[in-house]
Amino acid sequence: MRERGEGRFPIGTMILTPDHGTVLWALRSRGDEVAAVVRLYRAALELTYLWNGQDHFSQMFENEDALLAAAREKRQELEANGWKADSASAPVRG
Repeated sequence: MRERGEGRFPIGTMILTPDHGTVLWALRSRGDEVAAVVRLYRAALELTYLWNGQDHFSQMFENEDALLAAAREKRQELEANGWKADSASAPVRG
């Protein structure tokens, strides 16, 4: 897993964690980074928010639509509070 300050999460790429995940989006503000990561489990999807590369909050979903809606809502909330994405952090989906 990345350490604080080691660059950005490329969107849509796999990251190494105990359970591999895919980054949906990443936002930056005042030197901090938040990334939304999706992990697939047998019966559910997990949405995890990483704060500076560390797990911060996770939620399980039964379907992709609900997960994407939650990720979209959180992204909009963060952007309303000044968090920004560069072109490499634009959402792939949702």
